[in-house]
Amino acid sequence: MTNRINANTKKIIVAVLVVIILFFGFKQIIGAKKNDSFRSSAASSTSSSDKPLATVEINRPYEFTVSAVAGLKKDEKVKFTILSAERKDQVTVKGEKTLAPAGKNFLLLRLELGNDSTERVPFISPDYVRLVGEDNKKFAPDYHNGRVILEPISVRRDLMAFIIDNKTKKFTLSVGELEKAKEQFDIEFK
Repeated sequence: MTNRINANTKKIIVAVLVVIILFFGFKQIIGAKKNDSFRSSAASSTSSSDKPLATVEINRPYEFTVSAVAGLKKDEKVKFTILSAERKDQVTVKGEKTLAPAGKNFLLLRLELGNDSTERVPFISPDYVRLVGEDNKKFAPDYHNGRVILEPISVRRDLMAFIIDNKTKKFTLSVGELEKAKEQFDIEFK
């Protein structure tokens, strides 16, 4: 009888240890995935917390059409204004501070999106702005909020950030709808 109790006790102890090991292993995996998730630009929300190293006021208004294909009853217009550009050493992404890599900064664009319609309008800001690099290469934002919903008859603030060389002072932005002509303009930090 004592052998049977000892065997049952050993089985219970082993089972408890296995459950504990599985629990902590699962917790580690979830924690690692959570920390990596802010690196995905398409799913990132970008915000800033510290003072910028430099700021340039832009205030360039545009108006873009969001197609009815996006689930709307009809095509809708969105007012899109690039308010300013900031140079920063860090941004906050999904609640985590992200430092720029060595020799780099962030070029953060502050936007204002206006919806004058009575419909909710889905809008993807990073589809409308590219940073023009050497050889006319066009770079999409490294961090952005992805698809946002513009509530009816409202204005919403938005942000996007590009990783840039910390020695470069002048940048060219290309702005426009994906399949239409783009406007290019320069911004320069003093």
